[in-house]
Amino acid sequence: MAEVHSGLYHYPLLMTMDGIEARARELGIDLYSVDLDTITLPAGEDSSILSDNDDDEILKNENLPELEMGYANTIVVDNLPVVLPEMFEKLEIAIRKFFSHTSVGVIKEDGFWMPVNPDTNMTCGYCFIEYNTPEEAELAKEICNGLKLDKSHPFVVNVFDDFERYKKVPDEWMPPEIKPCTRGENLQRWITDEKARDQFVIRAGTSTEVYWNDTRQLVPELVYRKQFWTDSFIEWSPLGTYLATVHRQGSQVWGGEDKFERLMRFAHPQRVVLNIFDVRTGKLMRGFKGTTDEFMTDTFSLIDKKCLKLESVLDFCWSPTDPIIALFVPEMGGGNQPARVCLVHIPGKEELRQKNLFSVSDCKMYWQNNGEYLAVQVDRYTKTKKTTYSGFELFRIKEKDIPIEVLELDNKSTRVIAFAWEPSGHRFAVIHGDDHRPDISFYSMQTANNPCRVSKLITLKSKEANALYWCPSGRFILLAGLKGFNGKLEFYNVDALETMSTTDHLMATDIMWDPTGRYVATAVTSVHEMENGFHIWSFNGKLLYKVLKDNFFQFLWRPRPQSLLASEKEEEISRNLKKYSKRYEQEDQVTFNQLSELQHKKQKQLQEEWDAWVAKWKQQHKEERELRVELRDGEASDEEQEYEAKEVEMDEVVEIKEEVVTFELGQE
Repeated sequence: MAEVHSGLYHYPLLMTMDGIEARARELGIDLYSVDLDTITLPAGEDSSILSDNDDDEILKNENLPELEMGYANTIVVDNLPVVLPEMFEKLEIAIRKFFSHTSVGVIKEDGFWMPVNPDTNMTCGYCFIEYNTPEEAELAKEICNGLKLDKSHPFVVNVFDDFERYKKVPDEWMPPEIKPCTRGENLQRWITDEKARDQFVIRAGTSTEVYWNDTRQLVPELVYRKQFWTDSFIEWSPLGTYLATVHRQGSQVWGGEDKFERLMRFAHPQRVVLNIFDVRTGKLMRGFKGTTDEFMTDTFSLIDKKCLKLESVLDFCWSPTDPIIALFVPEMGGGNQPARVCLVHIPGKEELRQKNLFSVSDCKMYWQNNGEYLAVQVDRYTKTKKTTYSGFELFRIKEKDIPIEVLELDNKSTRVIAFAWEPSGHRFAVIHGDDHRPDISFYSMQTANNPCRVSKLITLKSKEANALYWCPSGRFILLAGLKGFNGKLEFYNVDALETMSTTDHLMATDIMWDPTGRYVATAVTSVHEMENGFHIWSFNGKLLYKVLKDNFFQFLWRPRPQSLLASEKEEEISRNLKKYSKRYEQEDQVTFNQLSELQHKKQKQLQEEWDAWVAKWKQQHKEERELRVELRDGEASDEEQEYEAKEVEMDEVVEIKEEVVTFELGQE
């Protein structure tokens, strides 16, 4: 009777033998017929109930098994037909079809048990089903409760733990205890910094550290440090409110005013592909388990129960601001059907715009972050089909009928290396040409003479760059030469069309602008064995400070929430920036004077230490004079007159010239 253990061995409470026998009678189990050797006990004695003190140690242990808790992974299915033993197998098969469907979960081996009434030798009208995880049990309850086995038998499904909880409900209602209101942590306090500094987090070795970017002191100021804070990587929330750490067992989020406290934990079992949580409550809102084929449930269905009929879609990307999806369909029918790019509105599925493309080798799509423009890079074959060349189809999304412009580069045979839109702007940059010394061209979608016509602003010839990094506020761009160019950096002002600074960060692998656009970080991560760490630069390319860190893995600026100021107020501040900046200029001057004074004191201290060191050895040299004289048989060789200076002239051969003389021999 091996099935018995699936209904008993996870019971989390200590019980007397009388209690066990009473519980067995309730379940219709004959304890004396149970084979005790078939009962598997859970690992540990705490049924995997973790204390707060155990959290950090458990998260560091990568080999811990996944433990089950009580009856949370077991469901009770009621309102089943009462049948004789000969119908038992047929009924079990029918029930399993509902509860082992791929969208529900996997029933454990020996995880199905249907009790039999010993007096009538018929089933009791209910069964127990055990899954691998509590999440699967909850999903089975959600999906299968109310489904009909037949017209007379709709399933009534409950998680087994619910029975214990309901039994503890008192008969008389008692008003809930009103707890005093406690003020929570101010999770946005960091953006009220008096010095208007930004934060960043780094991960190096086993340590994760949060810093203020203190460019006035020219050093980062440590906010918080923790060892073994994550098993793999870290990530800020989109508005910078939380810091998420990732572990084998799931994820945790941290935040607070003065130090980072754990705010919530989110379990993520290995079989789960995707979990969606409510961050504030920690409640699992939606879970996806198994393969992608198992994601179709009654709560996720096709819009209008119809597919969007487009065959052989090779790529797609959503507009960042509107319910518009861009689709790329390659050539088909041996070239008889051209490739095309389609813009489709969702959920109506109406096609907003389409463009046919011919001789296409590849296609890439780039949305501008305001959703105003879409650039489609089209790589086409030449007539011989031995080489390719690149061009662009530019969609003006916000204009009537979505007009499309074709942009061809000056050299039609050139290859595009990188493309990037100006954030919230109308300009874009393209790196194109030879891999070793490519050109960089800047274009505008709005010009003074014709606001609906793309125009080229400038082409920078023969640059050591293969990546483009726009400042978040626009206007400035960092032209970077990574990998093969070994960290070349050029800070460029697109408004003035001039280079502000040219420098380098040897072996740089990553580049990150801060959210304000005032500073930029370049980093050498552990893909290189040497020079690991990061540099902080001003927007115009001045190196402010650098930090070396062995085994450097991550650098992340803390995002800022959107401004609460109206756009008109922001424009007014921008126009009167000099007036507002006076206060900060004065503070900067005070800081500069303090730094100069500190530097002077440091230099004076170093000079005093040097003078003291020299005086010490001079004194020792003086005290040891008699000993030296004795060792040299009375010769006072320390005196200057004991030495004889001679001038010696040396001849040096600077150059040897060799002449070749040619002559002709006369004939006799």
